[in-house]
Amino acid sequence: MFNLSDFTLMTLQIKDEDACPQLFGNFKGFKPERVPQNLDVIVIGSGPSGLNAAHLLAKAGKKVLVLEQHDTAGGSLHTFVDHGYEFDSGHHISIDVGKNSIAGLCLKVLLDGKVKFSPTRKYRDEMVIGSPRNPKDGVRRYIFQTETVDEWKQSVLKYFPGEEKFISELASDMKWSVPTFLPFLIVKFLPKWLALLLIKLRFFDILTNYPKYNSISTKEKFQKLSQRYSDLPLVLNPYPLEMNVAADEFPYSLWLLTQKLSLQGPFYPVGGTSKMAYYAAKNVRDAGAEILVRAKVVKIITSGQKAVGVTVQKGSTTTDVFAPIIISTAGIEITFKHLLPRAITDSSEWYREAKPFMNKPTAYFQLFVGLNKTAEELELPWQPIRCFTTNKECGEVFNEYLSLSLEEAMEVDIPLMIVYFSSAKDPTYNQRHPGKSTFEIFVIANNEWFNKWQHLPIKKRGDEYDALKKAFGQKILDQALE
Repeated sequence: MFNLSDFTLMTLQIKDEDACPQLFGNFKGFKPERVPQNLDVIVIGSGPSGLNAAHLLAKAGKKVLVLEQHDTAGGSLHTFVDHGYEFDSGHHISIDVGKNSIAGLCLKVLLDGKVKFSPTRKYRDEMVIGSPRNPKDGVRRYIFQTETVDEWKQSVLKYFPGEEKFISELASDMKWSVPTFLPFLIVKFLPKWLALLLIKLRFFDILTNYPKYNSISTKEKFQKLSQRYSDLPLVLNPYPLEMNVAADEFPYSLWLLTQKLSLQGPFYPVGGTSKMAYYAAKNVRDAGAEILVRAKVVKIITSGQKAVGVTVQKGSTTTDVFAPIIISTAGIEITFKHLLPRAITDSSEWYREAKPFMNKPTAYFQLFVGLNKTAEELELPWQPIRCFTTNKECGEVFNEYLSLSLEEAMEVDIPLMIVYFSSAKDPTYNQRHPGKSTFEIFVIANNEWFNKWQHLPIKKRGDEYDALKKAFGQKILDQALE
């Protein structure tokens, strides 16, 4: 596909806080005097969920402030350009954003219809299992190019003949996955008392199989498989890396929905992910909301059991900002363990129920690689390639790797990685960056490996930190090219 002469020497980078994406838009940095008066809502985080919430609330007439700790808005929609190469640092694919889909309608509203999405002709996924360092088992490659449930079924059976009964059962459940999932959405729109009453009366059990499927993990479901194919459970469920969840915690209902929506077609924004961030942020501001960047929220202020404001830190000074509604899109771990008072966290029944299912502190490294030829010349694929060194259950391997020390992790193979080819998915990439293409490799890491540098300023973490980044980046690239 390509050789080392195609690489540029300036692209070994690791995505972490040092990577500062530059979008085509200017955002105001946080200053106390820039905070609007009489706010109705404060949104913590400007990723897709934060921007969407801010946009809808502002359109409804609420006075909204979005606070983002980084230099630009967008969250996983960040894109940056380095040495003439444009890299997508988070959003690598969109699923089910066609004209007749709910997700497509939501994106059209958020983006004001300004962003078009390029579809593939058929859904494609590729998995590589095994390692050249283990010649006994060899390296196995599985490629799926399907757009209907029936085609998916036949593709799986082509690789794993003899599993007709079980794969047919999965396919049948998959066809009904979207209506089966609807109760999960419906209860979000009902008054709490009514939702709890309907759940208690098992009303949704009568309408759909969602409660039944949601009570089963993929690990439990796939235990029905015969033992003749050791790769099959992993091929069916390769998602823990993206979703940070082990198979014994991944509901069968969610697996069905993920598979079904993926078959309806992966899409990529024409013009790159930065267009999504630009228009989403623009429409939020046009609706009357304010977005302030470099605004690190360090605390959610409470009065009794109610959130009433946030504390923003900038340098050595802090500023309290108040509003009757606080929305945190910073994630469960950060919100409950770092932003809310300990008393609130300890008294939260919801958090106590969720805590056992929360995984080890996880970071995601991305290696960005620039190539000196176009995606067409190098025949780069559209589909992501998921690489596994073993066919052990993905979540189990995930947790074993995160349990290692940093020194131990540097000595072993990275057990799972995904390679994305964003420049191959965007039909306009070559117009913006002629003669170039890129790929990104996505792997996991443990936040605790880097605690010793956490207190140091970004880009000023010292030679040891920089050397570690470079060494880890080279390790990722060497393993991917094997």
